[in-house]
Amino acid sequence: MDVGTRLRLAREERGLSLAQVEEETKIRRRYLAALEENRFDVLPGRVYARAFLRTYARFLGLDGEELAREFQAYCPVQLPKAEVKKKEPRYWEYRPRHLLKPQLVAFFLVVVALVGLNFLYGRATGPLPAGGGPAPPALQARETPGREGAPSDSGQAPTPRGVELVVNVMTDRSWLRVVGDNTRLFEGELTAGQSRVFQAREKITLRVGNAGAVELAVNGRELGRLGRMGQVVEKDFSAEQG
Repeated sequence: MDVGTRLRLAREERGLSLAQVEEETKIRRRYLAALEENRFDVLPGRVYARAFLRTYARFLGLDGEELAREFQAYCPVQLPKAEVKKKEPRYWEYRPRHLLKPQLVAFFLVVVALVGLNFLYGRATGPLPAGGGPAPPALQARETPGREGAPSDSGQAPTPRGVELVVNVMTDRSWLRVVGDNTRLFEGELTAGQSRVFQAREKITLRVGNAGAVELAVNGRELGRLGRMGQVVEKDFSAEQG
């Protein structure tokens, strides 16, 4: 039985809806549904996937570590693209002469097309009237739509809705304190394999007592570990990060 099916059946046995689980675990409903459907690509990153999976499994009374191992086998880490391309032939080792022909043909076709368009455009518009008068009505009509009536697109990214911090203790244990928008969200010790998700509207301040044991992700961006084993680190995270 796959990971998602085990999660879904455990939730249904307890008579819980996704909305109820979202309220208790603070994991968004669409991510819960993605876990139950094995659509791990919907999650914002591997750190999020492991953290959400452990948290959801523990909430349902399942073995979070076992499901996390199954997730690792189901979604193995992929090699970077640069490593995959190492065995490709080098450019200077193999370059057939016929590769140059399409480039010359394409260049020739572009030149011919430009000359033809210039000729047709001159015949259609004709010479300008003497005295520098206005362009013919047909030309004015072609120019108007390009300047007016086109909807503008600002291209601005949507405004962040807040800050979301995932804390994943990878090895050993660590004490930590989490303050969100001047309200203490958590203070205590987490052991290896435990994960927590914290949310705030503007800012989260995290203080850890063993930075080398803790792995973080903020607003979908994986940050890795904050420091060395045994190092105490305090850091602020805002809604604009990620």
